[in-house]
Amino acid sequence: MLPFHFRPADPKDDSFLYELYASNRQEEVASWGWPLEQQQSFLHMQWLAQRSSYKAQVPNAKQTVVILDQNPIGQFIVDYTPVHLHLIDISILPLFRNQGIGTSLLQSLQQESTQLRKPINLNVMKGNPASRLYERLGFSYIGATNTTDNMDLYASMTWLPPNYI
Repeated sequence: MLPFHFRPADPKDDSFLYELYASNRQEEVASWGWPLEQQQSFLHMQWLAQRSSYKAQVPNAKQTVVILDQNPIGQFIVDYTPVHLHLIDISILPLFRNQGIGTSLLQSLQQESTQLRKPINLNVMKGNPASRLYERLGFSYIGATNTTDNMDLYASMTWLPPNYI
């Protein structure tokens, strides 16, 4: 496993955070056959919309940048509510995936959840490979969200700390 640390995100991280967002959507958007300039414009618009949505829906969430060898490689966003920790987003640059970083980040959040005696809740898009990681770490399905035309787009999952009552 690679040695990494994390720090709070700040406005100087915006270009990296856009790069990270785009890296997670690039393959999907490229498959639409649009010219590269149109793809980049669309991705930037979507990133701004996501940021705006997060700020409106979870204004107190903490955004953290994952650092490896003094370089940002990922981020996670957690909303610490009075009753649970809500994992809003976790993402890692493609080059650094499948190296245990996501697992370590989630285990760290689980340790914090145990100390706070609060469950962790999250929503994951159906078919997202991260679902397997969440299941492996003990998260359980508790329902569906964002249902459209009788189609469940996201699954809600939770993890309960051992000391949770």
